[in-house]
Amino acid sequence: MRRYESLWMSDEIKSIWMISTELTKVASLGGLGPVVYNLSKNLAEKGYRVTVIMPSHGRHLDPKLREFLSLRELPLVAEGDRVGLDGSRYHYKLGFEEGKLDGFNVILVKGLDYNTGVLMDNWNIYAYITEKAALLARGVMKYSEFSIPSNVPSIIHVHDWHSVLAGVGAKQVFETRRIIVPLVYTIHLINKVGFPWHYASEDWAGLMNCPHYIWKVIKHELYTTRQVWDELSSGFIEKFGAYEADMIATVSKSYLTYDVYNFIGNWIENKSCVTYNGTEWNINEAIEYAKARFNTTDRNIVRRRLYEELERLRIIPEDYVTGNMLWNNRFRIGIKDDWTYARVDDGPLVLFAGRMVYQKGVDLLIRAFRETLNVIP
Repeated sequence: MRRYESLWMSDEIKSIWMISTELTKVASLGGLGPVVYNLSKNLAEKGYRVTVIMPSHGRHLDPKLREFLSLRELPLVAEGDRVGLDGSRYHYKLGFEEGKLDGFNVILVKGLDYNTGVLMDNWNIYAYITEKAALLARGVMKYSEFSIPSNVPSIIHVHDWHSVLAGVGAKQVFETRRIIVPLVYTIHLINKVGFPWHYASEDWAGLMNCPHYIWKVIKHELYTTRQVWDELSSGFIEKFGAYEADMIATVSKSYLTYDVYNFIGNWIENKSCVTYNGTEWNINEAIEYAKARFNTTDRNIVRRRLYEELERLRIIPEDYVTGNMLWNNRFRIGIKDDWTYARVDDGPLVLFAGRMVYQKGVDLLIRAFRETLNVIP
């Protein structure tokens, strides 16, 4: 270990904490779950100890999932009172379930009393998300406080704003234990979520208002946590995370340049990077599939054979009800060629694998078609 003024940090990356609201095979809604899952799985395969920490979303109550993850309850409880803006005290009681998934650990933070369970155990991932995020921070801080040395992470990696407070809180706890743990913050989607300091404070989410150094690329500057929140971040959680993080990542260069910089500021340029979203697709698997199905790996032949399969007509029962006649498979999956024009079998085939929402840039894809391809608007 290296020692700096009685602090210590690991000489090498051995273990990683991922903090997220989504995880494929546990609770996932959009693209965040697959990204965290694939990162964790592949890092684990490379020999790193990976632990994903997330709200339970009630998944621990599902017997099949309990068995699938081999969940067991940890002998650890985070309990106390939170003070609201109205001055009233609100009790919370959190528990922890530990399981295994494809080579890495999973920690589900759950409710142990009715009121906490209503929030943390709600099956809808983004129901009560502001409270899930605040209670997750409380839970992660408790988990960090009692983590044995062998379970202390080399890096904490938080995903989107819902995990920022939990990651910053964990970092604070480790610093009180004289341990330096770098914080990596990946911005998948900017939501511009803002709250008054009370939301993040010891009264609610649990962050300590303590003086600490912020890495502003050219120098470290000393601020209290509230100063970072109020003065530097104007209460925006994503800006707060950017100041508190040692490294910022996002999913594409253009998103970093045109969205993240414009919102947070390009001062983060030299502590930011791009980590492209991964995929399960494997080129070797595709080659083996083509060889087994078509007895060839020639791309032109495989392409033609795939198109031929799409061309085969199939009777759809609903057609008899609606009066529609036979539709071909190309039409059914969305390839709607106008047969009065030249066939496009030998032209480019573009696959868009994303939700039909503004953030995915479908409008840019269509614009690119009109600029680069001979297509009919």
